[in-house]
Amino acid sequence: MIVRSGREILSNGARLSGQSLQPLRTLLAGEQELTIRELIDEQRRRLDSRNPLERFAAAMLIPAVLAERLAGLADRQVGQLLLDEVWPRLSPVAPESTICLHAADRLRGSPKEECPTCPKCGSEMILHVGIDEPDFLECALLRCGLRIQA
Repeated sequence: MIVRSGREILSNGARLSGQSLQPLRTLLAGEQELTIRELIDEQRRRLDSRNPLERFAAAMLIPAVLAERLAGLADRQVGQLLLDEVWPRLSPVAPESTICLHAADRLRGSPKEECPTCPKCGSEMILHVGIDEPDFLECALLRCGLRIQA
């Protein structure tokens, strides 16, 4: 049987106990709405737990909720997640890095117009596709730090 949602996991008899798992029970029951990035962070945090139930949740339960949420994203949003969450964890010299960047670029699509320049420093502005927030332009010069809603 394929589990499709946190509610289904709980209704199929998964029993979570313990004080540290209360936030997870709330999340899986659909009573708490975490952003996709918060779900990713929650899964990563629980993977490092000493508690075997939390590691189980990170390995089996949270991915079901995350998959459900990812299904609702547009291709360009999935491409942005690849760029933000997957690519930085890859070795820059490994072929997986090149493949991930190519997939992210393809999913994000071609820009409709040339990138604008930063009004603060004159550098290029990069479009950041919003996942749980609106799209925004971010200055390519990190120390500038300017962000403008697109």
